[in-house]
Amino acid sequence: MSTIDDYQAGLAGAVSTYLSSLDESPVPLVLMNQGNPKPSYPFVGYTFTTRMQPEPGQEIKTGADVVIEEENWVRQTFTNHFSMVASFTVYTDDEVESNNIAEALYNFFDIFGRSNLKVLNMVIKNIGPIQNRDSLIVDDYERRVGFDVTVRAIREVTQDIETIETVEFTE
Repeated sequence: MSTIDDYQAGLAGAVSTYLSSLDESPVPLVLMNQGNPKPSYPFVGYTFTTRMQPEPGQEIKTGADVVIEEENWVRQTFTNHFSMVASFTVYTDDEVESNNIAEALYNFFDIFGRSNLKVLNMVIKNIGPIQNRDSLIVDDYERRVGFDVTVRAIREVTQDIETIETVEFTE
């Protein structure tokens, strides 16, 4: 059983491994909005803008009950699909470099990384457009280019329920 945190860590790990293997030079992956100082350029920042969005049309309980008779309880497994949205932004001080890194990262999700994510029980649902996210800082631009990725995964929750052995009816 994987938790949402496990899926997020797996996604970040796969992206980080890919970014560190780029031909030009390794590009660090940084979880943003943590209060830490920004690393030196270039780097890729990411955040999860949607932690869990249940997929429509999925049944809530899809697992069979497992009965352990000598212990008087039933274990139920609830399984459903969900989506999470990760936003990736390339930070540099050079427009060409930011575009090149963003395109390489896009290619990871579109082509190269699909098998890496499949092993982690995740599939790409949608890759948003690569967009300019530049920011004017004092008199200079921080070059930002990014896109959002929607990933679909499976969530399982297990619940143990005590069983009722006998019921006495009174009239």
